[in-house]
Amino acid sequence: MKDIRLQINLKSACNLRCSYCALSERSKNDYKEDTSVLIGNAHKLVAKCLDEGYNIVYFVLFGGEPTIVEADLVAKIFNIIHETFPGARRGIQTNGTLVTKDYIDLMIDTLDTTEHFTIGFSIDACKSMQDKYRSNSYDLAMENMTRIHREGIIPVFAVPTIGPQHEHVIPEMNEWVAFMRKEGMGIYLSYIGGDYGIPDPNFYKWFTNWIIDQDLIHSAVKLFGMNWCYRNDCNKMLLDLSDGDIFQCENTFVKESPISNWLDKSLEEVYADRQCHVDAVPTHPDCDTCEYQPFCNKGCPLYRINGLPSDCEAIKRVFGYLTSRGVDWREYIGFYDR
Repeated sequence: MKDIRLQINLKSACNLRCSYCALSERSKNDYKEDTSVLIGNAHKLVAKCLDEGYNIVYFVLFGGEPTIVEADLVAKIFNIIHETFPGARRGIQTNGTLVTKDYIDLMIDTLDTTEHFTIGFSIDACKSMQDKYRSNSYDLAMENMTRIHREGIIPVFAVPTIGPQHEHVIPEMNEWVAFMRKEGMGIYLSYIGGDYGIPDPNFYKWFTNWIIDQDLIHSAVKLFGMNWCYRNDCNKMLLDLSDGDIFQCENTFVKESPISNWLDKSLEEVYADRQCHVDAVPTHPDCDTCEYQPFCNKGCPLYRINGLPSDCEAIKRVFGYLTSRGVDWREYIGFYDR
């Protein structure tokens, strides 16, 4: 069977208005779709994957904000996936403001198992930036994340987005990193998105120096690891469970327009629709001879600059640093295992 990695939009709604949200405007609306269709469509999705030979290995509820949906209904959707694909990694990517103790308790009571289940918190690496760009939500998100972690039932991790504007708060970010390490909570760094876009080359210089200085290369596994979508031939897609719409990814090539619909087409046709967008973006000839090309796969098509990956220099700096320390970068990121 062919592995498939899915980011699921349950409802096109969110309770926050983060200024550098990477998602489509339709995922920032307030309107509430009828949730009665979600269970039925979850069964349809499982049946389609089985009929067409696809194996769900990754099933994460994305945004808008997935925890707008009732906790027991969310758990039932996860149970449907686990029943047929018991090895699938399941989880929620949340802004952290709605996952109260009552919400989490109900979800745990309804889940058939918490095995392979995690909750990721989209949270900045410091209070000043979080409150400025994410609707003053830092204290509540940190409180909920820390509480769930200390309860010890569901593993949690933070996904802080880093961009040019974070350069002036590096000392504050260092304090946040120290707190997270003391608590034993995971960190998975990501680049800033939305209208701010992927940072320019000047950003990568201080960013790579910072992750090396703070020993955060492993925490940047999302950026320098084999699980990033375009390093797996873009086999991760963002789909809407309520109406079937497919978007290229969470950053979406055409922000307001879905590129396909899994309810109307086969998954093979959906992937063909996505690949048309990927193939339409030119690559640089230097990529063909670069030693890191097998890793970066010529970069995300959405963020190529003159055909080169926007983070080309960052990749070279990080892997060059590992090489200078006598570390095989391929072994470090699990390239051989893949």
